[in-house]
Amino acid sequence: MKSFKFAPFVLCILTSIFIISGCATSKVEKKEIVKPKIPPTPNVQNCKNYIDAGKMMLPSLLKGLETNNYAIFSRDFTPEAKKFFDEEKFIQADKALNEKLGKFKDKEYFGEYTKGKFHILLWKAHYKKTKDDIILQMYIRKINGTYKIAAFLPK
Repeated sequence: MKSFKFAPFVLCILTSIFIISGCATSKVEKKEIVKPKIPPTPNVQNCKNYIDAGKMMLPSLLKGLETNNYAIFSRDFTPEAKKFFDEEKFIQADKALNEKLGKFKDKEYFGEYTKGKFHILLWKAHYKKTKDDIILQMYIRKINGTYKIAAFLPK
């Protein structure tokens, strides 16, 4: 029966702690993080052909990969390409590329071909962790009068 002597005392302390902790809590507001929108590459719609457009859009892709920035990387993508290759997939792919190939060193344009409604531009690229040539393929389509990237594949 001795254990019941302390029951009112313990109950009183627990109630006090509960009241004090309830009074000390404050409401934390969640702030929405707004990512800035990056406009498409300027003047792409004025390009004479898909080769010039692709050469103009490639620096954004490479800059986005270098800085781990999906908004810059995907700024010239078609809506379907953005939906298929979303930011989560970009982060995974970018990490894998960096681990396997390392930092981008240089590139050299070496050709193009057409397959269906796509124009595919090719660059030979070099990365720090490999001596092999890496082929960069950019699939381009013209949508509503401007060139857009439908896919970008390093191989």
